[in-house]
Amino acid sequence: MSFHFISYLLAFITLPIRVAFNVLFFRLILLFTEYAQVAKMLGNGRLEALCFDGVKRLCHIRGKLRKKVWINQGDIILVGLRDYQDAKADVILKYNADEARNLKNYGELPESAKINESNTFGDRPEDDDDVTFDDMDGGDDDM
Repeated sequence: MSFHFISYLLAFITLPIRVAFNVLFFRLILLFTEYAQVAKMLGNGRLEALCFDGVKRLCHIRGKLRKKVWINQGDIILVGLRDYQDAKADVILKYNADEARNLKNYGELPESAKINESNTFGDRPEDDDDVTFDDMDGGDDDM
């Protein structure tokens, strides 16, 4: 038997092992990550995010994303949970609006998640802006 045939045969034998490893790896990743929506930008590479498990966390934007990917309020992000600090997390990935809609269609995000809107799913209703204007008595002579 030639060396190429043996390496070709070994590639097919190890393929199920590699697939099983990849599936196991991605399931482990899902245990330590959570989807979240940005509630408030705090500056200095930090933000406050409301995770879809109901916990509000202080998140740190990692250096790879810091100046290259712009994150705004209302964006859907993937955060890595810390096993030693439940109230803090690290931003791993930002989803664009199309990816977030796909996640919502797949059932990964709850139906209450608002995509591509500045008001997040836990905020007050959109119909009231709390802005009132008073009429001023008098002319425009002062200006």
